[in-house]
Formats: sequence, structure tokens, C-alpha cells
Amino acid sequence: MSSSEDEKYRIASDFFAKKDITLNITDMALIQLAASAWQKINPQLIRPKLAAAAHDTATSRTQDITPVRIDFSGAESVADLARAIHDRYVVVFDYSSLKGSDQRSVEPWRIILRGPSLYLWGYDLDRLDQRVFRLSRIRSAIEFYGQAGDAQPMPEGVRDPFTDFLVAPRLMIRLSALDRFYPHITQYIETDDTQEWQCVHTEEAEKGEWIHRILSAIDDVVVLDPVDLRNEILKRLHAAAQTSE
Repeated sequence: MSSSEDEKYRIASDFFAKKDITLNITDMALIQLAASAWQKINPQLIRPKLAAAAHDTATSRTQDITPVRIDFSGAESVADLARAIHDRYVVVFDYSSLKGSDQRSVEPWRIILRGPSLYLWGYDLDRLDQRVFRLSRIRSAIEFYGQAGDAQPMPEGVRDPFTDFLVAPRLMIRLSALDRFYPHITQYIETDDTQEWQCVHTEEAEKGEWIHRILSAIDDVVVLDPVDLRNEILKRLHAAAQTSE
């Protein structure tokens, strides 16, 4: 073992029990997908070892397996946020949303992995309500405010934040506007009697993102469900109409 800061260890190969291991094509695919998911691992480095452990040459053709890439944007903030949650610090950071960028002060409750994204769930002291923040939208270093123990712990019985945070709307979209929603459509259902509108199911995304998408094409989109999203759209349209009067 070296005495430098970057300590290294070497373990003799005969320390491990030798076992005869053979892999089928499914085993090899799973191993390569797992390795290729982490950007710092080159799948080419493990292919010879996989081929050596394969049942036969037919199952050793790992070059045809499509690599997967996972990039957890915002992961650099995880360590500081984890410490803040453990020691109950209030955290302060710059956050970018559809409305712009501003500073937020948060009592952190939990870090959540949802799909390829990491989120911070906590109590927003500026909005006086619980909020979910996507870590990739944090634009500054995490700062601790006050003393350890100042932040309140997560209350018991709170609902899963993604129950209301993410939505997958069912929409009626004018046929002439389908192209602008194409990347977000998961299923086409039917057209209406006039053959001018298409009913579709869409991908799950943050409610704020769907509100922005729909309002930017409001003449060509009708929200069928969920009801709370439709009500939120109508509320914003009503507020905009009153402002313009």
C-alpha cells in the first residue's frame, strides 16, 4: 500500500477461488449493457473476457449489442445534498426553470432517481411549499445556510411528489400541428369526425413542461386529461385574459 493520498491495493490473483464460469448470450448482453451504461467504461475492454467465458463462438459475438449511455446530470451535487439531508442543513442554490433563474432556499428531504434524472425533494422556504428540483437545473454550488439541525425533517405521511409532479396527458391535437408534438407522442388513438383533430397519448414529463408546450400551441391543442392539468391551463388562460383587458 502506498503512503500517498491516492492509496492503491494489489490482491494476488490466487487469493480468489477459481471457478469455471460459462455465459450464454443473454448473460453476455446484460453484462455488456451494464458496463456500457457508465461512460467511463469502454465495452471493448470486456469483450475478450466475455468471449472467453462464452459457451461457444456463436454466443461470443458481443459486438452486435447496442451500447447504453446513462448520464446523471447534476450528480456532482449529490454529495453536498446528502450531507445536508443527514445533518439537516438548509441549502441555498441558483435554480433554472421555465420561468427563469433565481435563488432558492430549501429544507432538503430526499434525493430521488426517476428515469435518467436525479431530483431533490424538500420544502421550498421561498414558495412556502414542498417542491421537487431537478439536479441538472441547479446552476451553482450547494451552499449550507445556518447550523446543522436548522432544517425541519420530512413530515410523516407526505405524498409521493411525483404523483402530481409528472403527467402524461391525453390530448386532442389539430392535424396541422401534430409535427411539433411528434417527439412527445407515445400512441395515436383516433381522429375526430371532422378529420381535423387527432387524439393521442403522450410521454410522461414535468407538469410545468407540459403547461409550457400546450400554452405555446393553445389554438391547436385540447387537454382531455388529467383534469388537474386541464384546470391549470384554463386558470392561466383566464388570468391572461383578465390581464389583457
